[in-house]
Amino acid sequence: MDIFLNCYPCIVNMVLTISDLSDFNEKQTQALMDYTLDLLLEIGRTSPVPPPFVAKQIFQKAGVISGLNDAYDPYRILKQNANDAVLAIYDDLKTKVAESSSPLEMAIKLSALGNILDFAIIDHRTIDILKEVDSADDLLFEKYDYHAFLSACSNAKNTLILGDNAGEIVFDKIFIETLKAHYPDMSITYAVRHQPIINDITLKDAEDVGMSEVANTISSGSMCPGTYLRETAQAFNDMFRKADLIISKGQGNYETLNNEPRPNLFFIFRVKCKQVAQDMNARLHSLILWQNPDT
Repeated sequence: MDIFLNCYPCIVNMVLTISDLSDFNEKQTQALMDYTLDLLLEIGRTSPVPPPFVAKQIFQKAGVISGLNDAYDPYRILKQNANDAVLAIYDDLKTKVAESSSPLEMAIKLSALGNILDFAIIDHRTIDILKEVDSADDLLFEKYDYHAFLSACSNAKNTLILGDNAGEIVFDKIFIETLKAHYPDMSITYAVRHQPIINDITLKDAEDVGMSEVANTISSGSMCPGTYLRETAQAFNDMFRKADLIISKGQGNYETLNNEPRPNLFFIFRVKCKQVAQDMNARLHSLILWQNPDT
């Protein structure tokens, strides 16, 4: 999904949030904003790219301005807090799934619901994760290719799941546990970002929540908040091509992969912006389980 004019205000807000979390002074914030506006103008004159690719370039520039470069991680505490907040209700979530009339469907719903923890789009101060979980029964899937998903699972020996955000990864862990209970012979690999980018998960986050207890964990090589196959590691790309089933979590992964003609690719996320809502023909805040068309 290429960047649209509707994406520009969100990107500008992201710059202000990054600057605030980084304790940038006015000069540093202005430098980052000038770079961002020049970048958007350049993209408008050349070939379009997905929004996560733009976010990566802005984040890397912020790292240079901070003087930390690759060690730059202004969302580190927020990521840890998000993981801890969902881990604190982990047992309750497991019970909610177990007591559901359809445990796998509830696990999918919670995994999609958890995608609200996207601090590139949603102000982290406005998210009440307990309230979100309590509202799970009232949330609706706008796209729901559940039976196609079950069919794909029944034929999948090797499944690749593309993770997205901190906190959300804990919901994903429960989803994977439930998936393995239904398909015990399925081998599952969970891919994360190569290094910190906004509040997306890295191998450290996967380790912190015990993801390796339920899946093989790898870095995709991606340094943008999505899975941009032009820039991911060759080993990951090989795995992506060979996987029987690919589950793409989150809006950033949708924005970078929705043009991939792979019917074995399923998207699970929550619609969080008007542009994606329009692209999906779905309502804002609705949940998505969508099989990618083979076109």
